[in-house]
Amino acid sequence: MSLHPDVHITTYNDAKLAELYPEHLSLRLVQILFRHGERTPVRQRLPSAGLPLQYRMCFNAERFRAAVKMTNGWNELPYARRLEVPANTRSGSGLSTAAALPGTCLLGELTDRGRQSTFYLGERLKELYVDRLGFAKISHESELYLRASPIPRALESLQHVFSGMFPRSSLPKQFELIIHQRDWTQENLYPNEGACKRLQQLAKEYAKRAALTWNPILAGHASELLSEKYLDGKPLQVDGNPRVTGLADTINAAIGNGLDIPAEFRDKDMLKQVEAAAVEEWFGGYLADEAYRRLGAGRLLGDFRDRMVMCAGRESSLKVALYGAHDTTIGAVLASLGVFDRRWPPFSSHIAIELFEDARASSDSITGESHLVRLRYNDKVLHIPGCTEAVHGFCTLKEFNKVIDELVPEDWEAECRAKPDLSA
Repeated sequence: MSLHPDVHITTYNDAKLAELYPEHLSLRLVQILFRHGERTPVRQRLPSAGLPLQYRMCFNAERFRAAVKMTNGWNELPYARRLEVPANTRSGSGLSTAAALPGTCLLGELTDRGRQSTFYLGERLKELYVDRLGFAKISHESELYLRASPIPRALESLQHVFSGMFPRSSLPKQFELIIHQRDWTQENLYPNEGACKRLQQLAKEYAKRAALTWNPILAGHASELLSEKYLDGKPLQVDGNPRVTGLADTINAAIGNGLDIPAEFRDKDMLKQVEAAAVEEWFGGYLADEAYRRLGAGRLLGDFRDRMVMCAGRESSLKVALYGAHDTTIGAVLASLGVFDRRWPPFSSHIAIELFEDARASSDSITGESHLVRLRYNDKVLHIPGCTEAVHGFCTLKEFNKVIDELVPEDWEAECRAKPDLSA
C-alpha cells in the first residue's frame, strides 16, 4: 500500500486487529466522515510574508471532461482550464494580458497534494475494511452511500477517497457510481449558518467571547513576533484583520502543501496560541451551548443514527457510507459528542462510525444490547460520555441513540429562527 510521506497511518498486526475487532462482533455498517485534503488558502493574505498569492499546485485540476448533450445523445468534451487574472487586480476590471501559469490554483481549491492525501486515506480504509476485515466488499450499488457538500474540494476529495478504497477492478462490471449532494438550504455537512439565523447569531456571540478571552493573550508573544513585520504594526486579534482564523488558514495551507514559510510562522508558542484562539472562536460554542450543538451538528448526527437503525433492523443493505466534508464538520461532531481534543482537525482527518452486531447477545432487538456502536477519530478510539464505559469504546446502539436524540432538533426551522437582539 502506498503511503503519503507526510501522513501518519496506523497499521495493525494480527493481534491488534483481533483486539479491536473481536470474533463475536460482526461489522454491519461503517460510516466515514472526512475532511477534504490539502487546499490553497481561501483568501490572499500576508503578502509581506513572501508566501505565493497564487499556488501552482493544481496541475491535475486542469484535466476536465464536460458532459455535453449532442443530437445523438451524450458525449464528453475534454478541455483544459487556465486561471485568468484581470489586468487591474485592484478594481477587478480590464482585459487579462496573459493567463496565469499552468497549474495555478483557485482560492480554496484542492491541490495535487490534497488529491494524493485523500486517495491515500481511501487506500488506508481499503487496507482495513476490505483487505484485513473482509467486510466492505461491494456487490451492488445499494451497499454504498456517497455524499459531499456543495463545495468542490469536498466533492473532489470524496472522489479520491472512493477511488483509493474501491479500485474499479474491485467493483461489479455494471456498477454505477452515485454521489449525493443537497441544495445549500438543506445542507448539513457543515454548520449551515447561512440557512439558520439562530446559529448565525450564536456564532457571532461566541466569536465575541473568544475575542474577549484571547485578544489580551494574543497581544503578548504572538503580536510581538508578527505585528511589525507582517501585520502593519497592528496586534494579532481574534477579530482583527486578518482574523486569527485567517492567519491559521494561511499558515496551515502553506505547511500542508510543503511550502517554506518564515521562521516566525513556525514558532511553537505562537502556533499554540493561534490554534487555541481559533478553536475557541469556531468550536467553543459547541462545548458550552446545547442550542449550538443542536443547530450546528444535530441533523447530521441524526442522519448517522438513522442509517444505523435501518441497518440494525435489516431495512437496509448499506455497508459503507462516505461523507466528503470540512474541518468545521469534524470539529462540530466531536465537540457535540463531548470527545473533542481542542485541536484543529488536520487535512484528510476522518471519523469512522462503526456499527456491530454481537453474536452473543440474547436478543436481536435494536433496542437491546445486540448492536454496538464505536467511533474512531484518525484511528483513535473515542469514549463517548453517556455511554457505558467499555473496552475499546463500544457503546450499545440504544445508549448511542439516547445521546443523539438529545442533539437532534425536532423542528430545525423553528429552532433556527433568530432571537431578538436585546443588546441594542
